[in-house]
Amino acid sequence: MKIEQESIIQNEGLDTKERKNCIICLREGIFVYRNLRDTLFDAPGFWNIRYCKKCDLHWIDPVVKEHDLWKIYRGYYTHKMPQLNMETKSIRSLIKNGILATSLGYKELVSNNIEIAFGKLMSCIGPIKEIAVSSYRWLKSSQKGKLLDIGCGNGKFLYQMKRLGWEVYGVESDSGAVEIARRILGSNVFCGNLQDAGFPDNYFDAITVSHVIEHVLDPLALLEECRRILKPKGILVIITPNSHSLCKRIFGENWRSWEVPRHIFIFSPKSLKMLVEKSGLRISGIQTSSESARWMWVAGRLLKKRGTLPGGIAQNTNPLIKIEGAIFWIVEYLISRIKNVGEELVLFVTK
Repeated sequence: MKIEQESIIQNEGLDTKERKNCIICLREGIFVYRNLRDTLFDAPGFWNIRYCKKCDLHWIDPVVKEHDLWKIYRGYYTHKMPQLNMETKSIRSLIKNGILATSLGYKELVSNNIEIAFGKLMSCIGPIKEIAVSSYRWLKSSQKGKLLDIGCGNGKFLYQMKRLGWEVYGVESDSGAVEIARRILGSNVFCGNLQDAGFPDNYFDAITVSHVIEHVLDPLALLEECRRILKPKGILVIITPNSHSLCKRIFGENWRSWEVPRHIFIFSPKSLKMLVEKSGLRISGIQTSSESARWMWVAGRLLKKRGTLPGGIAQNTNPLIKIEGAIFWIVEYLISRIKNVGEELVLFVTK
């Protein structure tokens, strides 16, 4: 057994270290899965998943040390120049803009009362409304000010927010993505980690951390830095995979969002709430989103059937599985109105 553990920790040339203990309560976690492979982007190594019963937190053990993290992102998603044409008058854009105008207050996205009335009508369709407002990360027009997006990628989200009057800033560790983001946003994009950016105290009205915290070696330090730079009346929005999601319950080991070894932590509503409070921040709201449920279902079905999902994208998918995904999306959305079983966990945080 000792020899097997040592071979796993070496992880095919990656410099790794054991992480036995929960980062919240420091108790040793139990193993729920052992010797998992990267089924999406073919990173080397074997990975175990531990679980803390007290805090309801999952994490990988061993974990890649910071100086070797780049090796597990080779072949990962690349950032391309985003499509920036926001003036389209397609039915889809009219629906989205109408919902954003009536639900989040971005009245500049509509041009007449008919579009506002249409937006109110479409906002009554819960799953459609969720897709629209999640693309703006639930930030309301009334909250406008300085906005920081941590892990901003190619800057597309910040670009759309800038056009609506936000003063935008980004932090991104991928130098290629930063180059693209700076072309469309200017110099307000920092290449590196948040702690190295050196923003002033109490600087931002809003901070968004979308599908980032699960990748971070020290999420508590990230949250503490967010607390320092967030204004007293500001809002922090955290979006991350939900370990209580319906897909996780159904697919288990084949759940798409395990994504070992890049997803270091997988949070539940309880564990993320505990970590946020440990950082000194306060929870102002918690919910889950089923916006990604369709393709998460398809991914889970294909992983269970094939064992791999190259590039993390479902290709050559049976139309029947796509129909299943659409049905599952509606079912998960309806259940998530009662229990937090959506694929993404969404926390609204203040000082």
